[in-house]
Amino acid sequence: MQIDMDCQLSDNTPPTVYLNRNWVLKETDPVGYVVERVRAEDNDQGELIYGLEPSTLNYNGNAEPQRPLPFAINSTTGVIYLNETLKGRGGQHMSLYVTVSNGIVPAKAEVYVNIQRAAGSKTGPTRSPFSNQPGNGGLIRPPILRLPSLTIPASSSQSQPQQPPSRTRLKPESASSSPGTSTSLDDRRDDAANDLETPALSSKVEPSEAPPSQDITMTLVPIAAVCALVFGLGMGVWSLRKRICASRKSKEQNKEHTSVSVSTISNDPSLDLKRWRSPKVANNRYEVWDKEAKPGARIKRDDKWEFPRHRLKKLLQPFTYILQVPGKQIRGKLAHAFNYWLKIPVEKLQAVGDITQMLHNSSLLIDDIQDNSILRRGIPVAHSIYGVASTINAANYVLFIALERVISLNHPEATQVYTEQLLELHRGQGMEIYWRDNFICPSEAEYRTMTIRKTGGLFNLAVRLMQLFSDCKEDFTPLAGILGLYFQIRDDYCNLCLQEYTENKSYCEDLSEGKFSFPIVHAIQSNADDGQVLNILRQRTKNVEVKRYCVNLLDKFGSFAYTRQILSDLDKQARQEVERLGGNPYLMAVLDELLAWKKGKNSSSET
Repeated sequence: MQIDMDCQLSDNTPPTVYLNRNWVLKETDPVGYVVERVRAEDNDQGELIYGLEPSTLNYNGNAEPQRPLPFAINSTTGVIYLNETLKGRGGQHMSLYVTVSNGIVPAKAEVYVNIQRAAGSKTGPTRSPFSNQPGNGGLIRPPILRLPSLTIPASSSQSQPQQPPSRTRLKPESASSSPGTSTSLDDRRDDAANDLETPALSSKVEPSEAPPSQDITMTLVPIAAVCALVFGLGMGVWSLRKRICASRKSKEQNKEHTSVSVSTISNDPSLDLKRWRSPKVANNRYEVWDKEAKPGARIKRDDKWEFPRHRLKKLLQPFTYILQVPGKQIRGKLAHAFNYWLKIPVEKLQAVGDITQMLHNSSLLIDDIQDNSILRRGIPVAHSIYGVASTINAANYVLFIALERVISLNHPEATQVYTEQLLELHRGQGMEIYWRDNFICPSEAEYRTMTIRKTGGLFNLAVRLMQLFSDCKEDFTPLAGILGLYFQIRDDYCNLCLQEYTENKSYCEDLSEGKFSFPIVHAIQSNADDGQVLNILRQRTKNVEVKRYCVNLLDKFGSFAYTRQILSDLDKQARQEVERLGGNPYLMAVLDELLAWKKGKNSSSET
């Protein structure tokens, strides 16, 4: 059905039309034969007027003008019937429009008519102009570009093959009928009534055979369903078999991995990976590392890169290089000291100590690159041996090894603590780099904030991870901040003041790096009119004589004396905080060890 709406100036909607759009007639159908009953609905409940219009399309394959329509329609009831004979028009095709109007908006539906020849006609078959359209079954398709259009299905199912209507005679009830009435008289009266008075009550239905395509469909559908079922069952069996085989193969491989031992990358206890219990990702499944660490882990290929997890010696060479000269392990000692209060299991304590040491050594690799350092712990820095790119990659890789170790602690808050403290550490490091690269001298308060974030962040990480497994929920943040500040200022003082520091680093390396250490910040802030220290720092000199001159300026300005006073105050504050928390002999021993700077001994802060 096609609805033409050239211009709609109101809210009125067109009627909805229901009819059969493909009419199949015979040239022997009599005048008055009911062809179709059009039914329409109007949402606005307007009075409907039915009509017919001829189409300009010619489907007969010649240039002759289309003859007048042999149909008429009752404008009130919508009954369409023949108003002239179809004799001699067998084999012709035509189209017409059925119109329905509510007085405001018309609706128009195009109908296609196929007039069949009478049986026994000697005239040759007429070619249907629609039979060559693929997939249409000889039915006439509606025009493609007749828009807008709306097709509304009839109440009967469209999936059933359309059959031409059969002729049905309707017998109206007689007011006075008797058993003795002649049958022939009734038939004649019924014929006269149907043919002359009530053409709207007659229709044409002729039985026809179901198309062969329906039989084919009825045969193919069950076959296709059976094939699909067999295929589905086969896929299910194959998938189940694959899983079983994969499980067996995995068990066999695990047995093979128990034949040969593999050495670890270092003898340092912080990287003794045999003791690790962190999960390993393999095909999105987690397996414990003990399967690799057991004696007999065998390498399938002779490949220098193929090592069990985190034993990639080539990738971790810069990291293992810095471990050959271990520091004083102060962070590990602090973890044991805090455990005097926290009392966590030994395996958790060892894991936290390993994590902090890995993060510390990883940060040293990055610091040496950022500061253009020459020595670290008395040997050349790692990036001068293995290159900047490999050193950065190794340092970052260790950060994620530490993260896996954190995950293996099996606590829901461990990863959050790790992330928060690493963010604080990098914020502090970023502040220091920004001041150095932009030659901005921070205030003492800004320096303290940076240090608590950078150095104190790693202390806080160890304490917070330990507290996750302890019943002690005391707030150790103030103590961790004091210790972090104490460590960093002590390191700054040793770098510039103690001669022995040159054995582990070059002489006054902070001056070559252009670093705003604590004594330098004091000298610049307390002597704003004297720009010598700031200018020397800007040069990033490596000249020893210039460095000595700058050290003399710092001593002259009283910066070293002020730094020693701050260190003494921080040591006192740390001891007072320890006493407030109930005392801790292990932590007191660590504080005593850190007083080496006061005695003039080698107090390198390579901890």
